[in-house]
Amino acid sequence: MSGKVIIFIDGSNFLGICREFDPTFQIDFDRLAQTLVKAVKGESYEGTYYYASYPPEGHLKTAEEKEHFIKQQGFFEAMEYKEGFTVKRFVRKIRRATCNHCKSETIVTVEKGVDSSIVADMMSLGWEDAYDIAVLLSSDADIKPAVEHLKRFGKKVYHATFAKIAKGTDLRKSCFGAIDLETLKDNIKR
Repeated sequence: MSGKVIIFIDGSNFLGICREFDPTFQIDFDRLAQTLVKAVKGESYEGTYYYASYPPEGHLKTAEEKEHFIKQQGFFEAMEYKEGFTVKRFVRKIRRATCNHCKSETIVTVEKGVDSSIVADMMSLGWEDAYDIAVLLSSDADIKPAVEHLKRFGKKVYHATFAKIAKGTDLRKSCFGAIDLETLKDNIKR
């Protein structure tokens, strides 16, 4: 095994975990990639896939929401210019729900396509031997079957998260190993 490493980041999921860990903690994604490759004793960094979802532009109502949207899009564009980074963007879908008690309608947005895209990329890139070791930054249990299949196929998948948040334990159990980002926080902060 040559030690080629690809990193897969479920953006919304991972940033939510970072906020739970410390609302002021900011990640330096270049340093994160370098640190994770070292943590898994990889020989070569083959890239990072960052999966992002955002609300439809027409759904933004307040000036604060519009300002956040503009900052978010700028963040995605900056990520696309980082060496080795691929950003995949998904527009969130609008859903309506009616309260059974008061009959009022609520409109929310839901993330669609991110998990299946992560799975498809992990599987296809694994099949193409683009990596030997995957580092997954997500706590979404929907990815577990793909991780189990990749393990049978001889790929090592590491689960990277802040362990004290204790999310994604089912996913973690399926992975080859775990990386506690809290132990690396000084190396990955901005």
